[in-house]
Amino acid sequence: MQLNKLITNMNNQNQQPLTKDELTYALKEERGELVKLIKQEISLPIGEKIDKMAGQIESIQTHQLKQDTRMDKMEERFIKKSTEDKNEILNSNDKLMAELKKKNEEEAAHSLSHIQIKNNLLNHEHRLQALEPQPV
Repeated sequence: MQLNKLITNMNNQNQQPLTKDELTYALKEERGELVKLIKQEISLPIGEKIDKMAGQIESIQTHQLKQDTRMDKMEERFIKKSTEDKNEILNSNDKLMAELKKKNEEEAAHSLSHIQIKNNLLNHEHRLQALEPQPV
């Protein structure tokens, strides 16, 4: 600002060149004002950025908490469903095993019946052979 003022004064007055001292003084003033402006510009956005980041962190934490809750509920539903499915499978297997046991018992009884019939036939054969006359 000071530098612009000096240049304007130089143009409006007798157009004498600026002295080194005038120019140095004006540049120092400009530099000081620039530093103040830069500090203001930097400090305000940093504070705003910190606030914004704090808000974002809070938002992320809230989102993470929601996700954790959601995952916990999903895990509970998965465990419940897995338990139900396991029970259904075990109950189904129990029914199948009961049917298989019944079939095995029936088969064993049937096999025993065949063995008894075979033994009776053999017994009848022996008795018939004993009763039949032997060829001479």
